[in-house]
Amino acid sequence: MGSWPFVGDYAIIQRKNFRYGDARDVAHYPQFDNHEADSVSTNQFFAQSATRRVEALNTDAAGLFNTAPPHGEFYPSGFEYYQSFDLYRPGPYLLDIQLFISRYTGGAQEMRSGASYLIDLRTDGIVPLESLFAANVDWYQRLNAIVDADFNKQWPKGMWNTVESGPTYVFEAHTLEVDFSGSIGAVDVSVPYSQIEGLLRADGPLGMALKQGRGRAVTR
Repeated sequence: MGSWPFVGDYAIIQRKNFRYGDARDVAHYPQFDNHEADSVSTNQFFAQSATRRVEALNTDAAGLFNTAPPHGEFYPSGFEYYQSFDLYRPGPYLLDIQLFISRYTGGAQEMRSGASYLIDLRTDGIVPLESLFAANVDWYQRLNAIVDADFNKQWPKGMWNTVESGPTYVFEAHTLEVDFSGSIGAVDVSVPYSQIEGLLRADGPLGMALKQGRGRAVTR
């Protein structure tokens, strides 16, 4: 699949104390160390995104925990932000970075969400989702139909009502993982690339990667 790029694991780790509570932040984010491509803008995107999310939680915490709670009420012990990431390799020049995000600001459980970014390793730029799919097909509707059918096989009727965010498209080595976050936890549907190859641009980044993969298989 080609050599792996070096991706550093950086993190913002801090605790901010306010008068009536605190905020705890652990936000891991990726950084490319690639001398063959310009990683500056992509690295800034991931670093600044993590910083903004941490700052947003701390602003919310300051707004609450610097004011005394009303009589007879109490605040949660603190606010928390946590972020981590995984890496996947769908093609020789493609790397998918999946972010896992958890934000707690009170209540029974944290708010979970995620994001996925496909990177072209030749430029270290983020690949727009639209550039992967053919322009002459309604790929979003057709992909949703596949996901709906699989989701309804996996989960009881009415489970869609528990979904809080998504979908997030994660491009793994052989499948497209369509992820959702819900009150029951993470929910995902695996769609083999062979099932959606007709929706992909033949000359797009993923279409070309799949074509190259078949070529290597024949050569072996």
